[in-house]
Amino acid sequence: LYQAMLAHQVAWQKMDDIEASADAYLAAFPKGFYAGPALLLKARLAANKGDATTARKHLDAVTNMTGMNARDYFEAELAKVQWFKLGTAGRHKGKLADAERSFRQIAGAAGSKGDEARIQKLKALVGAGRCLVYLGKLPEAQREFESITKDNSVGDKTLLAAAYNGLGDAIYGQAREAAKDVGEDEAKRKAVLSSLTQAALHYFRVTEFYGVDYAPDEIMNATMNAARVLASQFVISGGKDCVLGSRAYRYYRTAYGLMGRGEAKTQFGREALQFKKDYDAGCKVPEADAGK
Repeated sequence: LYQAMLAHQVAWQKMDDIEASADAYLAAFPKGFYAGPALLLKARLAANKGDATTARKHLDAVTNMTGMNARDYFEAELAKVQWFKLGTAGRHKGKLADAERSFRQIAGAAGSKGDEARIQKLKALVGAGRCLVYLGKLPEAQREFESITKDNSVGDKTLLAAAYNGLGDAIYGQAREAAKDVGEDEAKRKAVLSSLTQAALHYFRVTEFYGVDYAPDEIMNATMNAARVLASQFVISGGKDCVLGSRAYRYYRTAYGLMGRGEAKTQFGREALQFKKDYDAGCKVPEADAGK
């Protein structure tokens, strides 16, 4: 049953069957060893369906359960902040700052539990780092993420995927700011290209190494921004590196295919088509690929 519950990472199309497995486990063992993961899974499934009320109910059931282990308790607390604070903050600085404080409070509380909740402490720091990215505090965010990615004792792949995704965002954001002041300065141009390469490598770690098995929540952002980083490199390099341009457009198409319907997808599609015009202007597209 537990393996079936974990299958949501790679098989969202079987949500009903997976939820039935979780329900069966909870009916048989309402306070069993896997009650926490089962409720967390049900919360995630509810959130995926857009049912925030039910998702929160399942998370509260985890944090209110007598004797709940620290790992699952803090996973539920992290989800509450991620979904209901950071997820609804937009770019509102006050709400982002509140979410950051909440993540840091969780980090402190989880840290007091030692190894039992070490991963959850680090996940909370990743959450705080993401808030810093959205607040525009990019160097601070970079240091936060690097405190995890440079720690060789960290082996949790889901945690590392989130940290590398955030690190890519922090470096990419700084590169975008630096690109505004490049002008004709060759040294600055090379520095921006170097930063973009770093960001791209971090995104590639997420999309190509960790993938959906370990980073289902990170794939969308990493794929979209990998496309944007490669596109920026193509343009800053003079718009003549056709291999780079082709790779950028391939990531655009992949990201577009991952997105659900809505305005965000429409806007991203326009961005992709605009880049395609730049790409076509600098590179002759083989007839066999025309129109793709």
